Parts: sequence; C-alpha cells; structure tokens
Amino acid sequence: MKAPSFQRAVRANINIRLALCGPTGSGKTFSALAIADVLAEGHPIAVIDTERSSADRYADRFAFDACPLVAYSPEAYIAAIEAAESSHYRVLVIDSLSHAWDGAEGLLERVDLIAKRSQKSSFNAWADATPLQRRLVDTILGYPWHVIITMRSKMEYVQEKDERGKTTIRKIGLAPVQRGGIEYEFDLVGELNSEHDLTFTKSRADPLADRVFTKPGKRLGQEILAWARGPASQNAVQKPLAAPAQTAVTLPIAAIPDDADSETIASMLRNGLASCNTDGDFGSWRRIAQPLKPRLEGEHYETLLAAYKERRTEAGL
Repeated sequence: MKAPSFQRAVRANINIRLALCGPTGSGKTFSALAIADVLAEGHPIAVIDTERSSADRYADRFAFDACPLVAYSPEAYIAAIEAAESSHYRVLVIDSLSHAWDGAEGLLERVDLIAKRSQKSSFNAWADATPLQRRLVDTILGYPWHVIITMRSKMEYVQEKDERGKTTIRKIGLAPVQRGGIEYEFDLVGELNSEHDLTFTKSRADPLADRVFTKPGKRLGQEILAWARGPASQNAVQKPLAAPAQTAVTLPIAAIPDDADSETIASMLRNGLASCNTDGDFGSWRRIAQPLKPRLEGEHYETLLAAYKERRTEAGL
C-alpha cells in the first residue's frame, strides 16, 4: 500500500454547485435559468424539469433543452443527469430536487414501500433507502460541469404590521424540502423570499457571503462566474458582459410563414446548422431555434437535436 503524501494545493477553475431555495413564487426557476445563461458561456444548457414545465415559460428569454420527469425516483434523476453528461451540457439545472424527496416515487414514498413489503419499521427501511439518496447526491456532485438545483422551502405564514399599523399576512420559507443537511453539499446556498430577494446563507465565495440580491439574475451570474474562474476574473467583474460573437448562421427565419409545417421548419433549421462552427454560432442558432420548438413535431425535433449534436462534434466542440 502506497504511503499517504501531501501536495501543494492549487486554486483551479471551479465547477459551481449552487442551490436556490424558496417558497412557491419566489423566483427560483427564473434565477436558476438567468444564472445558468451566464455560466454556460454560449454552451448548451440542460434542465431536468419536475415543475410541470414551469421553465418553458422562460424559453423566449433563455435557450435550453428540457427533460421533463413525471416520476421522481432517485434512479430517474440519476438517469437524466447521466444523459445530460453524455451530451456534454456545460450547465445542468435541476428544477427541482425536492420531488426526489417527497414526490411520486421519491425517497419518502420509497421508504414507506420498503417498510410495507419487508414488514420493517420505517426506521429500519431507511437502511435500504439511504444508499439511493447518497448515490443521487454523489451523481450531482460528480457532474463534470456547473450544476444549479432548486428546492422548495417549507412554508409558513406570519402576521406582521405594515407602516400604517395594518395587519398583513406574509409567506416565508423555512427549511428546504429535502433530506436534512443537503445544503452542506453545495458551494453556494441562496434563499429566496416572496419579495424575490436572495440571501446567501452558505457561501464558499467570500465576495458573495451574506449578501442580498434583489431579483437575482445575470449580474449575479457574472459574479459567480468570476469567482469560479479565480481572482483575476473577480477583479474584472464590474465590466459589462461582452457582446455575443457575430454568428455566421444564415437562416431566413423571417421568411417562415405562420402556417409552415414541422418538416419545413426542421429543414430550414438544419440548413442553418451547416454554417455553425464556433460556440457563438451555436449559441445564436439556439436563440433562433428555441421559439420555433413548439411548432416542431416530436420526430422532427428528435432528428434536429441529433443533427445539432452531430454538427457540434464535427466542429470539435
């Protein structure tokens, strides 16, 4: 057995592990997508969606590929994460991880099922269920690029007096709906409230610790990306985002009539792919293609997605 040894630690670029928690309506999905859009730096974004396609409401503002889940077993999450990895998505958004805990086929339901089938107590059933939770968390942490997860918060309503002395009811978020201690696994944990203010309750990034961001979005994404890259980037974070690279894509979107069928749209988008050679090209192509996705039939969409991946491989990306 080789003797243990120590080496000088080096600050390398970091793949972000970010968790956003909050009650319903606090802006978790929007903030996750806005931050992901910056972290992706022109690369594709994958969204594992358990929130009944809520992310699709923002498809006109952000380009991403969604994988809806209808059953929330740890195995289903793991399979989706592994599929995203095999497709080389540089940012993975899991919206949300709470369903893996208390959703249909989630871990709490799994514990009850184990207890009933084996006539074990719920306490003893956790011995079988805990390894599944650990495997899910390890799969998330092992993802080779950036990961953003959202979690619902347990909600409570409190009575408060406003400046006029009138009693108001306010919704507040408590602990995230997930196994206790899940927040320890992430670099950054932010809590959103019903006023869309985000406070970092855990941060390995000193510049972000204990700060509050109102309606967090791309600006926060810039700061997170700067920290991930290291000190040199943090010094430049005040600079505005660089304009997107000009694309060589030539796609006559304006010429597509409203009654164009799925096959015609898919053909024109495939033609546009032929001009894509850089990350900027592919990013521009996705921004053009995303609004047309609802008009594509399933078969045409799958064929187009395969052509997109093939063209990226041909371009060496």
